[in-house]
Amino acid sequence: MEAIILSKDQYTDLVKRLDEINQRLDARNETKKDTFVDNQEFLILMKISK
Repeated sequence: MEAIILSKDQYTDLVKRLDEINQRLDARNETKKDTFVDNQEFLILMKISK
């Protein structure tokens, strides 16, 4: 098994980057609110006619 030695600055930078990654993952996993559209909006979004 290999040992990896980091300076204090490298360790701090690594922890900071891991925190940023964790925040991005948490943001992705947040429950999204349901969005409701009426019939007319749906037709426009799908670019279809009645």
